[in-house]
Parts: sequence; C-alpha cells; structure tokens
Amino acid sequence: MMKKFYGIFIMLLMVQLSFAQKVSVPQLLSPENEFETAMPDVILDWSAVSGVGQITYQVQLSTDDAFNNLVIDTDGIEITAYYNMNLLFGQQYFWRVRAMDESNNPTSDWSEVFSFTVFSQIDLDKPKDGDDEVDLRPEFKWKSKVSGQDILGVGGFHVEVDTSENFDSPFHQMYTATGVVFTLVPDYLLFGKTHYWRARPMHSESNGEWSET
Repeated sequence: MMKKFYGIFIMLLMVQLSFAQKVSVPQLLSPENEFETAMPDVILDWSAVSGVGQITYQVQLSTDDAFNNLVIDTDGIEITAYYNMNLLFGQQYFWRVRAMDESNNPTSDWSEVFSFTVFSQIDLDKPKDGDDEVDLRPEFKWKSKVSGQDILGVGGFHVEVDTSENFDSPFHQMYTATGVVFTLVPDYLLFGKTHYWRARPMHSESNGEWSET
C-alpha cells in the first residue's frame, strides 16, 4: 500500500514539475548579430516558442549591453517581430526577447543579446566628382542602397550646395528632399564656378553623417 502511495506521489510530483518548467527561450533571427547597416525602421525578428495557450513576448532594446538605457521595453507582443521607427542614425543598439504563456509557468529566460548599428552615411552618384560642363540646374542623385541594403525608414535627405568646399560662402544653399527619394534638382547654379555638394539622411529624430563632398 505504501509503495503504491509512494508511486502516485512521485507521479504527481513529476507532473507538477513538468508544468513548472519554463517556456523555451526564443532564438533571435534578424538583424543578425553585429549587423552594421540596419535601417531606422528595422524589424526585430525571432523564432516562435511553444507553450500552453497564447504565447506572448517581451522585447527590450537598449543603447548598452547591460540594458540600463532602455529605448524599448514592451511586453504582450503576440507575434514574433517588433517594428521600430526613427532609430538614431549611427547608433549601436542591443536587443533581447523572452516569452511567456497563459499557464502558471515561469517566464522564459532572456534570449542571447544581439547588437546592430543603424546606418548613417550615403553614397553620392551624380554629378560625378570633377564633372565639367554641368547643367545650371543639375539633377543631384545619390545611391538608394547602403552595403547592398535598400534605404528605408528615412524621412528624407538634406542636400547642401556651395561654391566653397567648407559650405560657408554667401551662396550656400540647403535643400530637403522629403521621403524615400534619391534625386533633387536645385535652384540655378552659377556660371563658370566650381560647386561642391553633399547629402545626408534624416528623419524627425536624427540626422545622419554628411556624405563625402
């Protein structure tokens, strides 16, 4: 009788322990660790985990790997992705995720920590450096990709034009190309003058670095 009771007790204990196991830890997918040309609207993506009932996730994004300077700390996420907006150009971020289910199971451990850096600088296209006999209203063009990545999530671009390579002459002009566009036509330039131009990405929260001149 005692053996039977002892066996039932062990079975109940094992069942209880099985229900007390933590939900499995999510695996981070993208952006890949130490990715250096993320967009300001980068999507954080991770693997789904199994559990009892509805699984939700908590994601943290920080500017330090100790997560003392949190930019995002959001829970109750029902999908395996988090969409960002207006992350700072040139900033390195660290992120991690954990999961929970509808039972009384403990929350999972945090995933490993991944980092990424938002791109900051674009490449100019046309007019080429040193071009002669350029139109008085040339079409300035810059490249739509950074290290093979399509440029997305920007509010537009600033474009500077000047007859001084320091961009400090009375002729200095600043333009804003709004949206995800890659061309701009300036006002009339000056006959017979060498002009310098550069551009940078921007949005409401941040400006990128100026391109090469």
